[in-house]
Amino acid sequence: NPALVLENVYFTDLSTAPNQLVSWYWDFGDNEADNAQNPTHNYDAGGDFDVYFIVTDINGCHDTTAKIIPIALPPVLPTGFSPNGDNENDVFLIRGGPFKAVDFMVYNNWGELIFSTNDATVGWDGTYNNENAPLGVYTWTFAVQMANDVLIKNSGDVTLIR
Repeated sequence: NPALVLENVYFTDLSTAPNQLVSWYWDFGDNEADNAQNPTHNYDAGGDFDVYFIVTDINGCHDTTAKIIPIALPPVLPTGFSPNGDNENDVFLIRGGPFKAVDFMVYNNWGELIFSTNDATVGWDGTYNNENAPLGVYTWTFAVQMANDVLIKNSGDVTLIR
């Protein structure tokens, strides 16, 4: 499961002859490294990082292993969107992830549910009952289960402009 941006990631040396080892080198894939046997590191950005681990034994022999570490972004939403067909900011969508589960809802100023989805790849296109929704401020809520099972809930407002 991916860790979140700025969350501690614990790296563990699982070498089979630890009493024979004299040095460790971890390349975290984000232009940072460490020489500790079991370091802790956090990532400033999301994405997939190629981590390399090199150990050296008392005879000067090296062994290397590599693994891709996915780092997830917490869910965020813009404060406005413009569904005008220009392919820029046309859909009000939860950004971040990856997410295991999503419960995303948008309400009008009368508290009427006008959009909901459980699909993280689907956002609100600014319509309601197949008509363009009026310009204005709408309220949203979401509950997102991150890939590491952390549940994040939030709510706020979005301004629809065209």
